[in-house]
Amino acid sequence: MKKITIILFSFLSFVSIKAQEMLGIIGSTNAGYNVVTVNPSFMADSKYYLDINALTSNIFYQTDMVKNGYGNFRLNGPAFMINSGSHNYAFVNSARTAISYKKISSKNGLYNEFNVAGIAWGEAGLSYAYTFRRFEKSVWSAGGTLKFLFGAGGAFYASNSAGNSFNNSAFDNIQNSGLLGGGGMGFGKGIGFDVGFMYQKKINKEAQKPFTKLCQQKYYDYKYKIGISIIDVGVLKFSKNVSNTNFNINLTGKDTASTNTDTTYNVNNTSSLNQNNFSVALPTAIAVQFDYHLSKKWYFYGTFFQSLQIANNYVRRPTMFSFAPRYEKKLWEVSLPVSISDFKYYRLGLAFRIWKITIGTDNLLGSVGVGANKGFDLYFSIKINFLKGKCRDRK
Repeated sequence: MKKITIILFSFLSFVSIKAQEMLGIIGSTNAGYNVVTVNPSFMADSKYYLDINALTSNIFYQTDMVKNGYGNFRLNGPAFMINSGSHNYAFVNSARTAISYKKISSKNGLYNEFNVAGIAWGEAGLSYAYTFRRFEKSVWSAGGTLKFLFGAGGAFYASNSAGNSFNNSAFDNIQNSGLLGGGGMGFGKGIGFDVGFMYQKKINKEAQKPFTKLCQQKYYDYKYKIGISIIDVGVLKFSKNVSNTNFNINLTGKDTASTNTDTTYNVNNTSSLNQNNFSVALPTAIAVQFDYHLSKKWYFYGTFFQSLQIANNYVRRPTMFSFAPRYEKKLWEVSLPVSISDFKYYRLGLAFRIWKITIGTDNLLGSVGVGANKGFDLYFSIKINFLKGKCRDRK
């Protein structure tokens, strides 16, 4: 366990990875079940009365050798969403991994602060969305997801060299000459949730008619919609098979109060690791979504993600702003997402949907080794869905 933790920290020290959100999938009116991951209230606007997720996955890797990093892997297994008038339901389950790394240097370069966290977990739960108001062409909805979390492994490290004190001497030319240590790993559990709200401006006024079959519902397209959500709120507590390691920070400095030359001083920074359990928070974020219907087939989707810290040890989700023009038809669509991570890393993506299959990337140039954001990014989704207003004749 200790070796794994040290390897994890060493790897993150040299590799910086940034998040992606499957922008070519979640913004589409064909997203169906997949919108639950970013805003559960968006289920209320689905054009499907039944959407079955066979398999959805994304794998993302990126390196630019900078001070901040984040990476994730998601595998959404078999799940479904049902739309029944003002009430919408979904069963959610997924296997996920998230890792973040942050390094802050002092202005004079005398010390560095590190914050590293990584967790692997599974989650299963239920989502519900309700349309609570309809007036003319305006529609308001709210939704939430309750998830049970099953931690398969975790690790964290946090240090603050600035907090170390040196008695009876004044030092200059202090440098960080080494860092040794590990973290905590084990099995754990927890509870998480997402919550969101949505407002829509429909093109035409909705005519709510009673129905006896789910397929008899009618879908009304929108001129624009706006949503806000808080996602991945939760903490994983690891208390089984936990392994902890102390950290030693070696600082080299010159003692100006004596005639001694450069001397190595060992400073212990245990960072509350001497315990039989530890907790790591999920990559919590507040998100804003906006989608505008430009013309019959053209849409413009925009998102903003801001990380929220809900615990001392947490996986940091980077700030991200994105916009994605797309062209939708019944049998196919194409999206061209452009995103900015932490307000300085620009990425261009590309996504295609052909019938029930979507494949795409949010970092097209980086995936082929072009530019500073080199790495690999790929996501895909395979679904079976049934449109509103399309009842099948048994004959």
